[in-house]
Amino acid sequence: MSTAGAVPLRFEPGSRLRGIFTPQFTWLVAIALLLVTIEGLTRGNSIGYGGESDDTEYLSFGPYFAWIILPFVLSYARSVRIRISEALLLWLLLGSVVYDKSFAYTRIPGIPIYVTDIVLAVCCFDLWKRKLLSFRSLSKWDWILFGLFFAAGCVAAARGFLGGEDRTKTVRDFALVLYTVFVLVSVSVFRSWEAIKRYLTFGALGAVLGTINAFLWFLTAPPMRRYIPVPVYIQAVFVAAILLKIRGWKGWKCNLLISCCALGLLLGNARSTDLVAAMALAGILVASAFLWKKISWALIKALLITMVMTVIVILVALQTEAGQSFVNRSMEQITSGVHYEDDPNALFRFMAWAEAYKRFSENPAIGEGYGIPFVFALADNDPRPHNTYLTILYKMGIVGFLPFAAILFQYYRRSLLMLRRTRALKYSTWLLLLVIVQFSFCAYGGLNLLLESPFLASLFWINIGMTLSAITLLRKEQAMVGT
Repeated sequence: MSTAGAVPLRFEPGSRLRGIFTPQFTWLVAIALLLVTIEGLTRGNSIGYGGESDDTEYLSFGPYFAWIILPFVLSYARSVRIRISEALLLWLLLGSVVYDKSFAYTRIPGIPIYVTDIVLAVCCFDLWKRKLLSFRSLSKWDWILFGLFFAAGCVAAARGFLGGEDRTKTVRDFALVLYTVFVLVSVSVFRSWEAIKRYLTFGALGAVLGTINAFLWFLTAPPMRRYIPVPVYIQAVFVAAILLKIRGWKGWKCNLLISCCALGLLLGNARSTDLVAAMALAGILVASAFLWKKISWALIKALLITMVMTVIVILVALQTEAGQSFVNRSMEQITSGVHYEDDPNALFRFMAWAEAYKRFSENPAIGEGYGIPFVFALADNDPRPHNTYLTILYKMGIVGFLPFAAILFQYYRRSLLMLRRTRALKYSTWLLLLVIVQFSFCAYGGLNLLLESPFLASLFWINIGMTLSAITLLRKEQAMVGT
């Protein structure tokens, strides 16, 4: 039975999330909300994001949040009968979205191995022991491209070790390719739509908790420049929620999630994330025209409502001294982005990119290798060029960059082809959602650290693996209905 020209089925998330919300989930939400509320009200401005380019990261509470919330995540896992590997991925996602770098510094006391590596190792062992590693879920081309990328990373690491470079930095840089193993873990764990939706639900929960924490921090420390260090997670949830709304998710829950994420974007006060959000929303508009042959007026309506609500929030904020001061700082930052010659952040990026290109041009084939500090005129603390693609290019050269570019090309090609073939199937919305989230990550990486940061890189590769699983599930559904 052909579905050419068929009307796409409406999206009804409420009826399909049964089995995800259990009493244990309620306890998890309650404890997490209590923790972020207490921490947000007591943080103050002594460990906040108060400077300019040399902002001080808050690294104090993330590990406490991680260890306190872990038993509740495991209890929830038992209630829905999922394996330890999936539970740890949910824990990693929730902690990374709420406390990003602070959570990433969680480690077992006395052992210099951090939470991302612990989760990866335990997941691999659990899946291997249960013989659940799904090697066949990756195609031959997947294995070739990932193998070439991993091999290029091994060569760069070997050059770093043999060349006498800093061993700690060499191991750190090796994570650029090591975390690709999360793709195999992800396709092995997320074998059903319920597992995928459970993961996305935890991502939405993390965005809400992160926004609440940031808002409470704003109330107690209004002079800060921004209150969410890495708002790309909240931006991704914001765009995903709007996509679900235009595909049929109605009611107060959807509107509340969109409003909460919009507030989070305001508190994040990051121009690069706002730009990525605009690009992702434009992508949804293009996808609507490409897949369903019509302009998404529902998207335009949702955006207009969101803009009106945002303006109202800003007008209310302007009635207070703290709100007026924050709005003024935000407007100054936007203005400096237009006149970038007066913007130290823009100047830093341009000079860092020039330095990265210079290093690449010295050894374009295989790059400079791992472990060499990135030092230039404006920074001597190894900040990396704040462009993940340039980082791969100058550290691993063309032999590393081409496989990575091919991985992304294959990802989008397969995803878009499957979307076109299955646009009339009810679960195609979930695949489009995953693609939009991945696009957000990729666009964000053009202006910031991405694969260099474990709390971003892990979720980047997990989302790729989850998308491959979604493609497999849609292919099965397509075969069942005879499309």
